[in-house]
Formats: sequence, C-alpha cells, structure tokens
Amino acid sequence: MYTSERLNRQRLLHSHGLGLLFAAALVALFGAVYEQFSFGVWSFWMVYAFAPLLLGGIWLLVLPKRKSVPGELFLGLLEPGLVMLTLGMLLAGVVEIYGTENRLLPVLPTAGGLLVLAAGIVRGAGACRKQPRAGQPAGGA
Repeated sequence: MYTSERLNRQRLLHSHGLGLLFAAALVALFGAVYEQFSFGVWSFWMVYAFAPLLLGGIWLLVLPKRKSVPGELFLGLLEPGLVMLTLGMLLAGVVEIYGTENRLLPVLPTAGGLLVLAAGIVRGAGACRKQPRAGQPAGGA
C-alpha cells in the first residue's frame, strides 16, 4: 500500500470516527431530553443508546494508529451496524417508556450486532493478511 493511500484511509477513518462521536453526542442529548419529558419514567435502552456510536467512534479513531488500515468493506459493515444497534436501542426505549411490548424489537439490534461482528471478522481477516513491502507489487512475486 502506498503512503498516500494509507494517509487517505487514515483521514477517512478519522473523519468517520469524529462523525460517530458527534452522532453519539446527539443521541445522548436526544435520550436526555426524551426522558426529561417522559414524566420520570426511564429506560435502560434509552439511557445507553449512545454507547454503540461512542465505542465505534473511539474504535475508528484508534485504528489508524495501527500498522494496517482497514478498507471500505469494514466501514460499509461497521457504520450501518452501529446505526442499527442505536436505532434498535432507541426504539426499545421508546416502546418500554410507552409501556408496551413488541416481539419484533430484538430484530434491529440483532441485525446491527451481526453487521458489527462481520466488520470485526473482516478487520481481523485483513489484519492477518500479509501486507506487501514498499517497492513490491501487491500480487506478491
């Protein structure tokens, strides 16, 4: 991988990480405001709905410091997975505060968790793959 490509990927991960941290702050603010107007009723899911975005943002800010930088497939799996986890938690919190139940509520967080797991597998497989040295073609030889 060329140095300029590596720097571009690092910048991309950094900008996506900052975006996830900003989204986590907005979700935390939304959760606080929603619970303020729910007349003392609170939900574990609503309180901690910002956590997947926060952890994902921190993960993306730490990743560029490592030797191998993940590609687009990793981001393509991680970000939608984190968003699905967060939306599932928000939806579960709203339904719980409202006082009802729905058996379809676990579908969204489960799908999001599977996408995040797939991103972790892609990241692990990419980190285990041998990176070509500087001056060598990507095909090996």
